[in-house]
Amino acid sequence: LVLHSAQGNSPRVDSLLEELRRNLNDLDRIGQMLDEEIVLNSRADIELTGFAPTESSAANQWRWALGGRQTIAFQSPCRKNYFNYKFQIPCASTKITIRFAEEVIQEIVSQKDQEIVQGSFCIEASTAAPAQTLQIDCSSWNQGKQRFCDDQRPLAYSVLQFNLFSES
Repeated sequence: LVLHSAQGNSPRVDSLLEELRRNLNDLDRIGQMLDEEIVLNSRADIELTGFAPTESSAANQWRWALGGRQTIAFQSPCRKNYFNYKFQIPCASTKITIRFAEEVIQEIVSQKDQEIVQGSFCIEASTAAPAQTLQIDCSSWNQGKQRFCDDQRPLAYSVLQFNLFSES
């Protein structure tokens, strides 16, 4: 596997990620990519562990990550898989680490309480792999190292958006 992040060394990947960010609200203009909202509206071929069911208010929809580790197992016949995410992290100094095949893809450290962070990354496999898994680790959660609300669940961060864009 060759892994690239938004800060990667490949100008082509950086260019594709920049185009992806510019076109998120107009996915029809992004060539042969397939958009799937994999966390909020889970599909049968995507297995989520460590997430609560989807919750909503009049204006928003989210899903809580629970405890210190979450996984997203997905099927993709494509060699290139692009992801974009938007998380709300309740407590300052919380560290979220995203891994694929034991390699760190991104690390996020919140700077303030209730911080909303967003980003993107690309996983490029040397061959298409039918089953793949992302692992997300979080350094703190409610009822763990700190308590930020009266909810008894081990709430870590809320997932506001997590998309998979695949390209053959």
